[in-house]
Amino acid sequence: MGYLIDPANWEWLTAGNNLRFILTGFLINIQIAVLAMILSLIFGLVLALLRISKKPWVRAPALAWIDSFRNLPLIFIILYLALSIPQSWRDAYGD
Repeated sequence: MGYLIDPANWEWLTAGNNLRFILTGFLINIQIAVLAMILSLIFGLVLALLRISKKPWVRAPALAWIDSFRNLPLIFIILYLALSIPQSWRDAYGD
């Protein structure tokens, strides 16, 4: 527990430009989260409106989409998205 209290162990945080990079990364993370919330709200609202439509040709695809994603475990969706990224993107953003 002494490691967390010792100020010398936290010197890297304020040395050089580290704090600026950490704050920049934090702000980018917040921007991505807000954008994801806005887009998911819009997409969810559109799907909900399509779902309550009286026309069966509009309601059926929305119902199929909602039910298929509602029944899939989240880990499968994350795994599919991670493996379906093109190799060029992996090369560009990978280590």
